[in-house]
Amino acid sequence: MKEAVAFLKVKFPEILCALLILTFFTIPPITIGSLPAKAHITDFLLPFVALCLLKKEVFSGFSKKVIIIASVVAFYILFTIIINKTGRYYNNYFEILQVIKLTALFLFFRHYYSHEKHAVYIDVLFGILVILNLFHYFNIFNFNETVMPLFSNEGNRNLTFFGYYKNWNPGPKRMIGTLGNPNYNALLFIFFLIWYAPKKSQSTIHQIFYFIAFCLLIFCQSRTSLVAFSLIYLVNIFLSQIGYKKALLLTGLVIALFFTISKSGILMGSDTKEFKVKDRTRNYLNADMNNISKATSYTARLKIWEKTLTHVKEKPVFGHSPDKQFFYETGNVKHADSEYMLMLFRYGIIGLLGYLALYIYPSIRTLKKMRQYVQAKNMLLLSIAFMTAALMTEPLTNNSICYIYIFTVALFFQRIDPPPNTKIICTPMIKMHK
Repeated sequence: MKEAVAFLKVKFPEILCALLILTFFTIPPITIGSLPAKAHITDFLLPFVALCLLKKEVFSGFSKKVIIIASVVAFYILFTIIINKTGRYYNNYFEILQVIKLTALFLFFRHYYSHEKHAVYIDVLFGILVILNLFHYFNIFNFNETVMPLFSNEGNRNLTFFGYYKNWNPGPKRMIGTLGNPNYNALLFIFFLIWYAPKKSQSTIHQIFYFIAFCLLIFCQSRTSLVAFSLIYLVNIFLSQIGYKKALLLTGLVIALFFTISKSGILMGSDTKEFKVKDRTRNYLNADMNNISKATSYTARLKIWEKTLTHVKEKPVFGHSPDKQFFYETGNVKHADSEYMLMLFRYGIIGLLGYLALYIYPSIRTLKKMRQYVQAKNMLLLSIAFMTAALMTEPLTNNSICYIYIFTVALFFQRIDPPPNTKIICTPMIKMHK
């Protein structure tokens, strides 16, 4: 009996870690009764995560500081709810629960993730996502009618008009994947592009995975994410020191893939055979490129930000609280379309500074370690990608995509500030992902 208990103490966290990795983006959310918010598989696994964290060493040193910071953030959110008198809406408290949940996941991955044991599950997750996304993109076995509604919210426009304009004329196919949104799906593949990024020593299979991830990033047709990719690609080339010949070859392959896919017509709806060649290649990526200032998505966001700022001026210091009813009910502003703007609206200048610290503090800590540890480089690259994406989307407040950042930050701090009694395998950058 004692041997079985000892075995579970060692193996259960290891199995749970693998299960979390594999289910983050592959299991659709579940509706519980009449609740408006759907539950994710992670919500059901959270009690087991908490059980694994009930160890003295988990709450010592750096982890203790993390818990204190998370508590301050949670109390600040509660403070904004109280002073704005929005406590009657229970869904505003979900933001506090999200802080608790992400803190628990951070501590769990920092303490229990082992690259030697769990890196293979990242590869398996990538393979599953590739299959699911390709089935969706090419609608194999009527995947979009039978399976995709499980991943998307009811009435998801991205799925309803997939491959069509709103007037039902054939249009761009923006791959929404298991996240139900092309911009967040693109960020998911940005993570894999960072994970499999070119380096001095790299397996052939991971090099292949890198280019597959890039193709799927293009299928998402997220212009903001492509800008983010360009930035992290250049930074990675500099940090990895892979040599100018290999860098030129990789750059050539990336450019060739991009133009081949964007000009092939594959990014447009299935009925584009009726179009002229120039129409088949006029996808979402190059739409409005002749005049960016008049691009529909850009001008629409400018109007949203202008309206949001008028509300920010009303309560600039502490903000309006999460106040989700404001976005649900008002006809003035439906969403912020920028996480910087959203944080400013919700939590004021204080909240925006705290939000920026989530990126800036880890990034500063990477400066002395980025050429030494691959976790530091990954942390920096993901911070760049998310900060770029946050200009037009809301990555850290998305209930799914935030897991990517928490996971990456946890691995970074595990490397530079290891938990007690934790052995870190494969420390040097050149040994990672072999």
